[in-house]
Amino acid sequence: MQLINVYTMTERQAQLERLIQWAADHNLPARRFPRQPQVLNRTTALNFNTLLNAKTRLPDDIAALTELTEISLAWCDLKHLPAGLTKLSKLKKIDLRGNCLSDLPASFAELAQLEEVLLGNNDLATVPQALSALQHLKKLDISVNPSLTNLPDEIGQLTSLHHLRVHGNHLDSLPQSIGNLLNLRLLDLENNALTTLPESFGRLKQLETLYLKDNQLQQLPESLGELKQLKTIDLYNNRLSQLPDSIGQLAQLKTLELANNQLTHLPKNIGALTQLNHLTLSNNRLSELPESLGKLRQLEKLDVQNNQLTHLPPSFVNLSALIELNLGENQLDELPDDIGRLTELTMLNLNCNRLTALPQGIGHLAKLTWVYLNNNQLAELPESIANWQALTWIYLENNQLRQLPDAFCDLNELSKAYLQNNQLTRLPERIGNLGKLTDLYLGANALSQLPASIGQLSKLSWLDISDNQLAHFPESMSRLVSLETLRLKGNPFKRLPDFIRQLDAVAKHSLTLKWQILKNRFKNSH
Repeated sequence: MQLINVYTMTERQAQLERLIQWAADHNLPARRFPRQPQVLNRTTALNFNTLLNAKTRLPDDIAALTELTEISLAWCDLKHLPAGLTKLSKLKKIDLRGNCLSDLPASFAELAQLEEVLLGNNDLATVPQALSALQHLKKLDISVNPSLTNLPDEIGQLTSLHHLRVHGNHLDSLPQSIGNLLNLRLLDLENNALTTLPESFGRLKQLETLYLKDNQLQQLPESLGELKQLKTIDLYNNRLSQLPDSIGQLAQLKTLELANNQLTHLPKNIGALTQLNHLTLSNNRLSELPESLGKLRQLEKLDVQNNQLTHLPPSFVNLSALIELNLGENQLDELPDDIGRLTELTMLNLNCNRLTALPQGIGHLAKLTWVYLNNNQLAELPESIANWQALTWIYLENNQLRQLPDAFCDLNELSKAYLQNNQLTRLPERIGNLGKLTDLYLGANALSQLPASIGQLSKLSWLDISDNQLAHFPESMSRLVSLETLRLKGNPFKRLPDFIRQLDAVAKHSLTLKWQILKNRFKNSH
């Protein structure tokens, strides 16, 4: 049958048959490689991802698939491209990520219709010369080629590029010609070794997204302010000590990531970024924030953790759109009285500051779900916290609290409360009202008794009351039927608490196991 067909098929038909036989011989899934010549003849996209290896090579007969516009050969252990591949003149996209390619053949330039080339995770030491001929190229990814240390001047010839990704290489500089990529929308330069950017950067007038995290940038060019379409800049983990004044010209900017730098101040015109939604400044050296910050009325997330702030500017409370505010690990000793104007806040982090009190106005933050107040010097909490009706987690450990306000028992949604290492001598009688509480940490306080209502915490699974002064426990604790972990060490009780034995019959098995050693210790005490 095959001998007869050889005389009647065109050479292209013969190629198609050979391709089908090749696919069958190598057990390629039929759903990814059609087995009928007429179907294969019309196929426009093929995905060989992970299917090929050193023993399963793409045959040159692939050239017969003249209608192909897209082919994926990712993670196929390729060291060279089959000659037939560059005959696919209609190809628009080729995915070659995750191979062992060190170059591309000169014939690759014949794929003149290519719009997307993915070459990430290969062994390229230079950018293949053939790429510069692809005048229709819109997306190029040459990321994670660790031997790649520079981009050639010819990169500037790819004037149709919209997306250029070169992250995870060892680039230490960029050519001035990069400024010729006038249609560029996204530029990903993350995780390289860049120390500066060329002044020509300012010519990338269509750029919307710029990723520069994990480099060694010490300064930014003033021309950065010319990128008026920029919406996102990620400069995380560089060596910037200041920002150019021109940054205030980026009127469309929505996300500015500046964490892990060496900034000592922000330009006064930062307030001109009126479209900004996210501003991250954690792990810098800021001692103050400019008054103009209060003009960022669209700001939803502000992270200034681990700086040297001693106060907040009066305009701070004008940030009325804030949803997440992180001021942890600074040197704040007070908060603005009208902080309650930030009514959209759902997360507030003030841990590791020097706060001795909270203003009554903080109770107006009725949408809070998470509050971090740990590692301060708080001696009391205001009654106004009763308004935190959405609160689910509260961190108050390592303060100087002597008692909790009765209002604490009105936090109806509270599920986790961290109160260890304070100076608490008692708990509010209504503590049992916290019906959704699952985790309660009270270790290292000065509690000598617990209120009977604690037995109403039917969802409590973790209770830490270690290192207190508890000699007796209320019988109602036998009703803590959800309890899985109980910490009692460092208390002066002399015998196994009665509620433990009662819980053995009803509580979860994990609690019984945790108490076996303690039971043996007290077996002769009753």
